Amino acid sequence: MLEILERIEAFGVQEREKISKALEIAGKETGEKTLKEIIEELAAIRADCETITAAIILQCLKKKAISKAEAEEKFGAKATELAETVLKTESIQKKAGTEKKEEALRKILLSMSQDLRVIIVAFAGKIIELKENPSSESAKEAEEIYSPLAHKLGMSRLKNLMDEEAFKILEPEKYAELSKTIEEKREEREKQVEIVKKTLKEKLKQANIEAEITGRAKQLHSIWKKMGEKGKGIEEIYDLLAVRIITESPKDCYQILGIVHELWQPIPSKFKDYIAKPKSNLYQSLHTTIIGPNQKPMEVQIRTKEMHYAAETGIAAHWKYKKEDSMGKMEKKISWLKEAIDWMQDKEKAKDFLNELKLDFFENEIFVFTPKGQAIELPEGATPIDFAFAVHSDLGFKCEKAKVNGKIVPLDYALENGDSVEIITSEKQEPKRQWLSFVKTSKASAKIRQALQIQVKEKKPEKIKKAQAIKAISITSRQDKAVRLAKCCKPVPGDELTAFLTTKRKISVHRADCENAQAKDLKKVEVSWNVKGKESFAVELRVLANERPGLLSELLEAFAKFQAKVTSANAKTTLNNKTECNFEIETKNLKELEELLSRLKAIKGVQLVERT
Repeated sequence: MLEILERIEAFGVQEREKISKALEIAGKETGEKTLKEIIEELAAIRADCETITAAIILQCLKKKAISKAEAEEKFGAKATELAETVLKTESIQKKAGTEKKEEALRKILLSMSQDLRVIIVAFAGKIIELKENPSSESAKEAEEIYSPLAHKLGMSRLKNLMDEEAFKILEPEKYAELSKTIEEKREEREKQVEIVKKTLKEKLKQANIEAEITGRAKQLHSIWKKMGEKGKGIEEIYDLLAVRIITESPKDCYQILGIVHELWQPIPSKFKDYIAKPKSNLYQSLHTTIIGPNQKPMEVQIRTKEMHYAAETGIAAHWKYKKEDSMGKMEKKISWLKEAIDWMQDKEKAKDFLNELKLDFFENEIFVFTPKGQAIELPEGATPIDFAFAVHSDLGFKCEKAKVNGKIVPLDYALENGDSVEIITSEKQEPKRQWLSFVKTSKASAKIRQALQIQVKEKKPEKIKKAQAIKAISITSRQDKAVRLAKCCKPVPGDELTAFLTTKRKISVHRADCENAQAKDLKKVEVSWNVKGKESFAVELRVLANERPGLLSELLEAFAKFQAKVTSANAKTTLNNKTECNFEIETKNLKELEELLSRLKAIKGVQLVERT
């Protein structure tokens, strides 16, 4: 037990003694290796003494090695209360029937609203159960309830442990096969990671940036899940090779990103900026995938120390444990948790929540925007109805029409990343049963079902009118089906335009100075810009500059300052010791673009900046 106690050396003498006493009792019934691992995980997320003690007491109470009264006397009322709360919910879950699982989840979330530590003790208890008393029923509970809940709360450390243990129990043959395959090429992968780490350390030292660089082992469960979702073999999974860089500030993160992209060719479609647009569980990081030294893809994650701690511990990093601080700030930061607790107040709503919890977990995410520019996170394939309910329930109930990027669309329209969405309401509107056939989010689905249940008479679903054909040649969106923005010159609002009718009866729109716009044998068409809102348009830029360290990172900083999203970036050195950088970015209009170009031209050593 001495080795275990080393994990809690940060605690005071009395706290260490309390945990030590609990370990003496629990150690008689629970494996030392398991206790060591769970204390290590709880210490890593900076759980307090009462939380760690409660996790150990839970094992004592389950095995009846100690009574509740004895636990209160030895370890205090609060730690015992935490353990007892989790024990009661576990006893409910063990009773047959889905309704009991709903009731258990309802009770644990309601308890969690009073003290976050309840859910941490529950996760710890489930991990110990999976390790010490593995069963398919327990593994399914972990997979369907506990793991998705940990994901929603951003507690990746505890979630990953549950996922691995559940995978091992539910799919033992696949787990063993995948483990063997990974192990066979482990040495080769580690060599490639070491090459990248060594190269990066040298470059970061030259740039005066302090950072910790580590290789990141991909969880077997995560690999298996990706293989199943994408129908790919293990050799096609991008992040088997992975490096994580932890630094001091967001500015350093972007500088490091520039250095990484200078050293290795990035895969544009695999770049994600979760610093600018955090996930709903507050996760922040830069993700990029590069072609590594052995010409195989390698994932690189870049984040600050604070972001890393939040990524590992999730809501626990942002929510104080003390009861008096239990809800306030976090209700504002994580709206999902508040909604979940609201739903759990009603036993009928608990059923909807349980059914939808794991569905949200497996969805990919997109970001769309309100007319005021607020980012709303939704699952891939979400519709305007999902968006409306995500903003506010009343907006969802009264949603009659929707505009996406200024254009009326059907209510079952699949939203895309970056869309600007406006909901048009009507006091006469009521939720339709038809909506249930296409909504994607748990909140929208649950709210619609609740509304339909309380209606005295059901009305037949109304047909949704299709968007009217555009009569005037006025460009309202880059997705406007009446026109096609030419890929050769990528016009943006504010550009002078030339357009003509193609042989396929499409209106092709070019910048007026585009060589391809000078076709004489095609009918010219008058077009104008009429884009409203904050939609972004793609632009390709070429930058030529004198070769020097840190150039690309400064260019990327300029893009970030002007909030120009970089969707593709690459750089190469020419024969005359020049650096040629090519970017694809998104900008809202010509004025914004011209301001950005002026800033780029002012960077030391830059000789040319042009649109391509």
